[in-house]
Amino acid sequence: MSVKPCAECAHYDPILRGTHEARHGRCAVKSIYPTREQAGQSFPPGVKRAVAGALAEPVIVIGVETVKTCMVFRALPPAIATPKRVRR
Repeated sequence: MSVKPCAECAHYDPILRGTHEARHGRCAVKSIYPTREQAGQSFPPGVKRAVAGALAEPVIVIGVETVKTCMVFRALPPAIATPKRVRR
């Protein structure tokens, strides 16, 4: 069960508006993506794709909200901190 927002999940695929992330995104594990990407679009590796001629089935989530019943939540890896420069 999840206690963190969807945006902190490794499976969160944000929807872009121009160059900025929108409030919404797809759950990459639960969604079925279209067969091919459109121009300028890229899907995460390993996603399920619809067969040719079938419709995609996106599972849209809001990045700042928590889906408490989510059993596939996987936390993002911790960011690597850059070492501070020491003044001499």
